[in-house]
Amino acid sequence: MNFDEFVDQLRESQVIAVPAKVSPGGPLYSERAVESIQVYELVITIEDLAGGDVPPMEIPKLLTYADAYAYYKQLRPT
Repeated sequence: MNFDEFVDQLRESQVIAVPAKVSPGGPLYSERAVESIQVYELVITIEDLAGGDVPPMEIPKLLTYADAYAYYKQLRPT
């Protein structure tokens, strides 16, 4: 799955509001406060897509779409 397909999957999950146009460096969360349940659901979505687990200590590092996609690529089986 390439970056655009990954973003489409996040958009379809409706866990977070994904803008129509997304750049890899774009922030995953809006400037408004994000609830911890949204972060949890986002991590679950990434794990489901990749078939692996994001270690809890790494979750605070998921700040951009590129970060999320990198974890997806790292976790998915080869």
